[in-house]
Amino acid sequence: MSGSASPAAPNPFHQSILTFLSGGVEDARKRFDAKTGRFLAPNGGWAVTNQDIIYPLALLYATPGTKWHNDASVLELIQRGGDALRDWQDDTGRVEFIKIDGSLWGKTYMCWSMYHWVEALGLMRNHLDPQRRQRWEEGLRLAYFGVLAELGENPRIHNIPAWHAMGMTRAGQLFGEQRLLDGGKRIIHRIAATQVEDGYWAEGGGPTTLYSLVYVHALGLYYFFTHDQSALPYLQRALEFHVHFTYPDGAQVETVDGRVRYHGGVATMGLPGFAPFERGRAFIRHQLDCLHEHSPNGGLNTHFADIFQHCLADTPKADLPQQQKLYTYIHRNHAMMRRQGPWYTCCSGYLTATDKLASNERNRWYLDRQNYLSVWHEKAGLVIGGGNSKGQCAFSTFEVVDGRVIRIQADSAQLEQSPERDTLRLTYGQTVCEVSVSALDDRRMEITFRATGAASDRIRAAFTLPHVAGKPLSRFGSDAAATPLDPLRSMELGWPAGDTKTERWARIGQLRLDLPPESALDWPEYPFNPYAINNMSEANEAVAIVSTSLSADAKAKTFLLTID
Repeated sequence: MSGSASPAAPNPFHQSILTFLSGGVEDARKRFDAKTGRFLAPNGGWAVTNQDIIYPLALLYATPGTKWHNDASVLELIQRGGDALRDWQDDTGRVEFIKIDGSLWGKTYMCWSMYHWVEALGLMRNHLDPQRRQRWEEGLRLAYFGVLAELGENPRIHNIPAWHAMGMTRAGQLFGEQRLLDGGKRIIHRIAATQVEDGYWAEGGGPTTLYSLVYVHALGLYYFFTHDQSALPYLQRALEFHVHFTYPDGAQVETVDGRVRYHGGVATMGLPGFAPFERGRAFIRHQLDCLHEHSPNGGLNTHFADIFQHCLADTPKADLPQQQKLYTYIHRNHAMMRRQGPWYTCCSGYLTATDKLASNERNRWYLDRQNYLSVWHEKAGLVIGGGNSKGQCAFSTFEVVDGRVIRIQADSAQLEQSPERDTLRLTYGQTVCEVSVSALDDRRMEITFRATGAASDRIRAAFTLPHVAGKPLSRFGSDAAATPLDPLRSMELGWPAGDTKTERWARIGQLRLDLPPESALDWPEYPFNPYAINNMSEANEAVAIVSTSLSADAKAKTFLLTID
């Protein structure tokens, strides 16, 4: 073995990474199963990716000055954790992909765990007994040469081959295997060249913020492993894309994502790809600050282990959209965002490529691009949005019905930004639908819908309210106490068109909505979940749907959103 990186002496920023990582050791101990060497989930389940934490554990053990440097109990966790990975391999190096819910997803070369295992081996090679070290290396060689053969000369363009190519490069360095180095470089170059000019790698005919970060992470680490300068232009474009599609609290903007719904939490995947640039290092600092705030007790984050081990550099402060009080931007005429006081809004004009519509319909992983608006507030988090679904009209910003034809994905999009408001116009057949958002002050925002063009049998405008399960709901005209929104109790509220005397408002937690005539609030709607074996969502993923009817006469319907 050769080429292993040694942890450098930390500067204050990187010391904060070590502090954060150190906070996850006790949790790892609690999850450790001494019989199997596995790190179990709270429900007692296990997935092979649970073992990935042996990498940050190895970093803490091998780095002088940390609380866990040369700690015998941490060494035991690392050794047994790596043994569990080797035990789970079959004679081809593959593993059965089992999720913590017990569902089975087939045999695979698990790209994430393989890379984290090889980094752990690089850090621990002088701390493992010869027999264990040989056994780990045999397992990793088996897996990476298996991947090399499986991917072939022309691998598919996808995030997993990108990650495999990066891991192959690292394994080639550590094992002194030129075939792995050459294969990793060839695949990385092939995949990098497919980047869309907007700065992302398309899946399903458009961007996905989460999986684009996988490509960025892989290409970034590849750059630091090899110093291949050809990677830098791709990483620069990716930085500009992701800086703008990250909420001020560090979470990814789901509005432009055609694969993954909003899950909250701080996005740390991709950070090595931003480290070559001063603005990127400022973004890394911002994400770590958000992570400390979101998880004050710390955790064994493998991505920040990568930053510490491979991307040590100064981390300057710089103006980022997340840190400004007034910032407007249109990204290559495909999406627009606005930071105004405590508000952040995103209107997406990204549409699924026409030639991908049919194949996406038959692919469980790709969602309908139908939900084009998100609204975030620094005191309330994400209040409107949450992302797309699949085969569910309710999640559409607009639904245009003409006879048997139901349109929920727009044919074209036009964005317009003025000092006061952002307006998105979407074409559905012969009907043009428009949504505009305007922050009135730090607490109030208007959301206005209208439609023009050919008359349709039905035009419906809507937005989704995520993360409201369990919050109390009250409405005008009801003497009953506020009722918590129960994910297992259906609720339908309506405000008819002819009623001009009744006040039309509803309150959910700290959010108040004033509604126009012909509006409704429906609870709950569960999004399609491609990551569950039965496509079912959890109770906390239920959303409320707020909707109103439109006619193609350009008459506006306006909602007033107020944060208490």
